[in-house]
Amino acid sequence: LAQIDAEILRFRTYAEGHVAALEEQRRAISARLETVVYPVLSLPNEITSRIFLECLPHYGRVRPSPHSPPLLLTQICRHWRNIALSMGELW
Repeated sequence: LAQIDAEILRFRTYAEGHVAALEEQRRAISARLETVVYPVLSLPNEITSRIFLECLPHYGRVRPSPHSPPLLLTQICRHWRNIALSMGELW
């Protein structure tokens, strides 16, 4: 029984390591695919930030709305949300 338990443990350890490696490969491929499908995600954050600033209304303060910048920009994707939230100028 001890030998069988040891073999089961060995297989589980191997399987867990293999699954972790496959998950990492999947994450890497997914990240590359996103930049191909959504090339805007490959822009440097500084350029994206400047674009965000151009999206703001030029007529002073407006009432915050989830359907207009800057709140709208935080709802597009995680990447844009992180950029927008890091920009004090938007708020």
